[in-house]
Amino acid sequence: THYTVSAPASTSAGSAISVTVTALDAFNNTATGYSGIVHFTSSDGQATLPANSTLSSGVGTFGGVLLKTAGSQTVTATDTSGETAQASVVITSAQLTLSGPKVGTYGRRTTFRGRMIPALRGAPIALYSGDAPVRTTKLDKKGRFVVRVRQSVPTTYSARFETVPSNPVAVAVRPGLDVAVPRSGMLGRPLVVRAVLRPRSSGTLHVRVW
Repeated sequence: THYTVSAPASTSAGSAISVTVTALDAFNNTATGYSGIVHFTSSDGQATLPANSTLSSGVGTFGGVLLKTAGSQTVTATDTSGETAQASVVITSAQLTLSGPKVGTYGRRTTFRGRMIPALRGAPIALYSGDAPVRTTKLDKKGRFVVRVRQSVPTTYSARFETVPSNPVAVAVRPGLDVAVPRSGMLGRPLVVRAVLRPRSSGTLHVRVW
């Protein structure tokens, strides 16, 4: 008895696929009397594979196989006697996109939104400013994420999942204005209004009261 393993020729990283294992006799017919236990391994060290499973009438189809590393990967089925067979699957990289405003306000938080296909729920996403990571978050069940960072200098942001980068988003920074006004005042008394331009090197602050 020997095995054959069939699987899709290609899939995107993290997308669930099914593999079918068939036990064959010496004439390459399905060994319908075979009910051995199959163990799965993969060349992808990050793969999620089925637990040891029993074939029924010489055949078994097993879902939930997740391959996550881009490139040509294999899924191997081995029975208790050591008989093995494998299928090759080409894994394409995940697609990661990022969107955000073109201009942020100094000292204020800027919101970025993104999405990854396939949707690997809980997968870690890092937001980079240039080459430096500044925030991390996780994908939701739809493959989306939201991250907020405080602006201080013009920079270019990107998101990354492992080695997969998103598109860059360049953000300029406009000065921020902090204004403090008393909740109440007294008639005939001066009312103190405090205004601070940030950063202080942004220029001159003109205040008009009417």
